Amino acid sequence: MDKIFDNKALFINLKETKDFKQLASEVYLFSQGLKELKISKIEIFAEDIYLFLVAFLGAILTDSEIYILSKNISKDFSDSYFNDEKILKIAKQKHTGNLVQNTAINLEKRFYIQTSGSSGEKKAIVKNVKQMLLEAQQLQKQLNITSKHSFFQSVSHQHLYGLTFGIFLPLVSGAKIFCYALNYPEVIVKYLKENPTQDKLVFISSPILLETIAQLPYLEEFKNIEKIIAAGSKLNPKVHQFLLEKLKSTSIIEIYGSTETGIIAYNLGKELRLFKGVYAFVNEQMRLIVKSPWLNEMNFLTNDCAEIKGRKLKLMGRYDRIIKFHDRRVGLEGVENSLETNKLVEKAYVHQDKQNNHLAAIIVLNQEGKNYFRKYGKKGIVSQLNTSLKENFANVVRYFYIKDKIPYDAQGKVSKTSFFDYINERKTPKFELLQKEESFLKAKAYIAEDCFYFTGHFLNFPLVPGFVELGFVFQLLERYFNLSYHQIKHIENVKFMNFLRPLDILYIELTLRDNKIYFSLFANDIECSKGRLRIM
Repeated sequence: MDKIFDNKALFINLKETKDFKQLASEVYLFSQGLKELKISKIEIFAEDIYLFLVAFLGAILTDSEIYILSKNISKDFSDSYFNDEKILKIAKQKHTGNLVQNTAINLEKRFYIQTSGSSGEKKAIVKNVKQMLLEAQQLQKQLNITSKHSFFQSVSHQHLYGLTFGIFLPLVSGAKIFCYALNYPEVIVKYLKENPTQDKLVFISSPILLETIAQLPYLEEFKNIEKIIAAGSKLNPKVHQFLLEKLKSTSIIEIYGSTETGIIAYNLGKELRLFKGVYAFVNEQMRLIVKSPWLNEMNFLTNDCAEIKGRKLKLMGRYDRIIKFHDRRVGLEGVENSLETNKLVEKAYVHQDKQNNHLAAIIVLNQEGKNYFRKYGKKGIVSQLNTSLKENFANVVRYFYIKDKIPYDAQGKVSKTSFFDYINERKTPKFELLQKEESFLKAKAYIAEDCFYFTGHFLNFPLVPGFVELGFVFQLLERYFNLSYHQIKHIENVKFMNFLRPLDILYIELTLRDNKIYFSLFANDIECSKGRLRIM
């Protein structure tokens, strides 16, 4: 463990095989480049995993202070900031000194990596090489990873989860690593089809992406994956069981941990169990305290409440998501679970507005819920939701926001900032241009249930107001005919025949003739309004 370079093969890119000797050479050259440039601080952001390894391992061999960044911070390269282009340039340069294949490293060498920022501002957490190697070696033993495995991932290696599972775990196992993150199901399916391999596949993913994958018509393509590992947020138990049933030969492994703690526990489908080497207990507030060989602190106080029975762990919710409401403690995850038991709800997420101590909930409706919303409006939906909350959480949620998704980040978490930015977003339909000629236009849009004009009006019977329909016409005229609102002299004629409502497919036809604009709006192929405008 005191050597970082050994004889194990490391194939980074399936299109261009690179052996460990080449990696070792470029790592060494990069480290020499840092020394010659006298870089005391290195900030790394590289989308290419191979180049990230070159920079990261190269920096470990120097006295430089290392920061792994979660996003690209600059287009102008500063002395301390290194991205793919700059890493490649330095790694290819020739430097003085002899190339040493077996280079001893300082196991206590530290680096900084950012948290996701879901519970507040992002912060830099310090780790060292020894901790990462111990954690990876434990995972290798417990998950039975060998050099016969090939890794690919949808998560970023710039966060600890991706770094641990997507880089250090295959690194200590001699396994193969695909060079880039595959972020979309369609891209993953294409990769699986175009890259047949005799290796055992391991897919490092997020719970959010797995929920999308579970709904795919081509789920069969994932059956050749031996292990699917998910972390970053809670994996829906229904999704976990569904994937286990559909992908019978695939292990679905949910990981519980954090940037601060590293790995804590795993779930194969029934319950969370502590990893070997991890010890845990709870304090009087039921907050979980853990210790392990890959932790900086002897006893780390987590932000989660839990129950422990032997090696079994049951999470009760985040401590900072347990609030005091009318002299009683309320767990926000419990509120979400109650909302999600409602037959109309697909997903729910709750936050507290600390200014007035009330709770706000984002509600994602399933198809039955959308149909119910169309028939009875937001008032009907809220009535149903309050019924679900009545027994255990009566009146705890003051505000309900019907949206088409939860604003998860790439790590499957929701920050308070993104939550409140999202509920205040004024969503309008997005138009798709179907036909455009010199004096004619046809466009299409879906009227989603979360358009902002359904929020404060027509609570029993949601519909698009007539003036908003005219606004659609003005919007298309400005975008495609360069005619602003001020160029319209007056509305000569307008007639509303049928309602435009949520879940409708809207078509708009515009014709310019003789300094006039003729428009027609259709809802599901039935004309709902038409009119004539005179241009100045």
